[in-house]
Amino acid sequence: MLKVAYTSDLHVDITTNNQTLCRYIFEYVKRLQPDVFVMAGDLANSLTSLADTLKLFSELPCLKVMVPGNHDLWIESNHAVKKGRDSFYKYYQAIPKLCVEYDFVYPIRQPYYIKDVVIVGTVGWYDYTLRDPRLDYKYHLKDYEVGKFDEGIWNDTRYAVWLRNPKASDWRARQQRFSNLEVFEIFFAEFKRQLILIPDTSNKVLAIMHTAPFQACLVVKESASPFDAYEGSSRLGELLSSLAEEKQVVIVCGHRHQKLEKIIGKLKLYRSPVGYLKRIESNYEVIAEAVVGQFEL
Repeated sequence: MLKVAYTSDLHVDITTNNQTLCRYIFEYVKRLQPDVFVMAGDLANSLTSLADTLKLFSELPCLKVMVPGNHDLWIESNHAVKKGRDSFYKYYQAIPKLCVEYDFVYPIRQPYYIKDVVIVGTVGWYDYTLRDPRLDYKYHLKDYEVGKFDEGIWNDTRYAVWLRNPKASDWRARQQRFSNLEVFEIFFAEFKRQLILIPDTSNKVLAIMHTAPFQACLVVKESASPFDAYEGSSRLGELLSSLAEEKQVVIVCGHRHQKLEKIIGKLKLYRSPVGYLKRIESNYEVIAEAVVGQFEL
């Protein structure tokens, strides 16, 4: 049996309260003494803050696993983009390098094996299959790609930049970008290949992703929200449900700032985010215990 502790959405550079909480989370996880500690994305907007966070948790005496969230992949600046340091750069180069430096497993392209468990991971991203159908009369796929609504703007459309030709000599070619749907297909294909690599002899799978793989992960509101479309993809859920016909599959995700423990078909799914701490708290120890989940696999 593996004892797994998990959290997500630390958002350390959103508020100083989030940053303060990290030390308390570290101390609580250290007391739990898990075999594996999972961080399911949205640690920080900047690489500097991400490095500081990984450095803190690197002191934990257990296997540490991290997958990025959408915030972790936001660009540092327009100047960085001009140099080719886009969201792909952070996903495939900068963040993996930090994980190596601070002793974190980054299970994005290859499965990781510990005891009798296979760990696989992906940011997930979204393909609008989790959108609220009550808004289909009003918004279409092109609207979700643009990300501007009466209710506000989806910030990934501003800060997540996926360049087609980051090393092109012509600046016009360098400006060309992948759409969110194209980005999802890239990540989905990679995740699918990971699952194919799992040997028949491995019967336990820990799948870590940032976005949601099921509609059931969303809490339906009285008023329909266009931002549900950016929660994840039902295709990820279908893929993992198929795998669960043959293996024991447990999912850890993040993204939506609501705690969740749910059995979906033959799967178990866990989410335990921090979210945005907008006020100074009086008892960070209590919050730390509330935002760290645990289970055995």
